[in-house]
Amino acid sequence: MMPGPDAERAARARGVIAEGERTILRVGPAALATTGLGVTVATFALPGVAHIAGLCLGAVAVPVHLLASGWLLVAPARLVLRSPGRRFLVRWIGRITTLATIGWAYPLVAVPIVGVVVPPVVCAALVFGHARYLHWQIDRDGRSVPMHGLEVATLAVMAIVAGVGLMIALTFAVGMGLAIDHWGNPVLEWLRRVT
Repeated sequence: MMPGPDAERAARARGVIAEGERTILRVGPAALATTGLGVTVATFALPGVAHIAGLCLGAVAVPVHLLASGWLLVAPARLVLRSPGRRFLVRWIGRITTLATIGWAYPLVAVPIVGVVVPPVVCAALVFGHARYLHWQIDRDGRSVPMHGLEVATLAVMAIVAGVGLMIALTFAVGMGLAIDHWGNPVLEWLRRVT
């Protein structure tokens, strides 16, 4: 049995995390796949506009995912964890891992065909892994197992990976901007002539 927070409270937190995982998995990948499919189909009708819309929706999905995973997954786990260090680790490992992963994956929703597959799969894998990690931390905290130095090292490595992921996303955004500037002007001229 767990000293401190009782086993019933930990079991309740696990249930809330599992329900949050199901909610995110029900909505997130489907929304991303639908957006990617919409961009793929719209590319033929409005080439420049479809990519801009997909990139904007991909950019909106990043903070939405961070907020949803924070509220539905991390918050219930933090309520039952006794160690302040473990609460800090759980919060930041989740945030940094999410940023490192979706920083490059979600903007791919603007790429036809790739956007239908990659962002939803990354979303599902990330949510599944995050929930398993939180369950593991609750179990370790319940057994009073101290944090391992490797966990803290993982946080540092993930911060570096997140920085690289954000640099890739920024490079992708600049590339998309240059491509839109190059190919978007003829599309806008065509739209002005048609309307």
